Amino acid sequence: MNEIGTPSARPMKEGVLRIGEGEGEGVLLGSRCRACGDTFHPVRSTCASCFSEDVEEVDLGTKGKILTYTVSRVQMPGSSVVPPFVTAVVEMPGAVRLLSLITDIDPEQIEIGQEVNLYFFQAEEDEDGTAVVAFAFNP
Repeated sequence: MNEIGTPSARPMKEGVLRIGEGEGEGVLLGSRCRACGDTFHPVRSTCASCFSEDVEEVDLGTKGKILTYTVSRVQMPGSSVVPPFVTAVVEMPGAVRLLSLITDIDPEQIEIGQEVNLYFFQAEEDEDGTAVVAFAFNP
């Protein structure tokens, strides 16, 4: 099995995250508009607010806060995520909001406003044996 952070690992989709050097290290990627200052995830070539093409890639960091969440008690067809599981809207620095799984928590213990930490994991392995890396959050 490949380790995250090795040359044989890649993000699930380009522009979503950057894999770090060590096991599980990295950051989420976004774009900040130089014209209006809004920030987005994932990386974009055009600002969704003012349509300026003057955007720069930025690291969104590794910490966020839960704005809202839902507990799913039914497995989605084709999904490897086993219920019950928590999906939340997480706010990152710069007012970027994204939808993510929240793991390593009893669904009855989750709270709005709770701080969470980003982590990366091997979601699958592609046909070349390369680890395909995804992200989630945990308390």
